[in-house]
Amino acid sequence: MTFKVSNVHPKAEVLELKEHFESYGSVYRVQIETKDFESGERPTGVVYITFKFV
Repeated sequence: MTFKVSNVHPKAEVLELKEHFESYGSVYRVQIETKDFESGERPTGVVYITFKFV
C-alpha cells in the first residue's frame, strides 16, 4: 500500500522519513518526488511511502 504525503520539508532525507513512518508499519520504500529546475533537480515536497504487506 502506498501513501502520498505532501508538504514535506525539502531537506528531509529518505532514512529519516523511513524511521518516522516505521511506527505505522514496515516500510518497503520511500520515494521523494523531484522536479527538474534550471539549476538542477529539487524536491517538490511530496513523498510516496510504500508499506510491506503483512
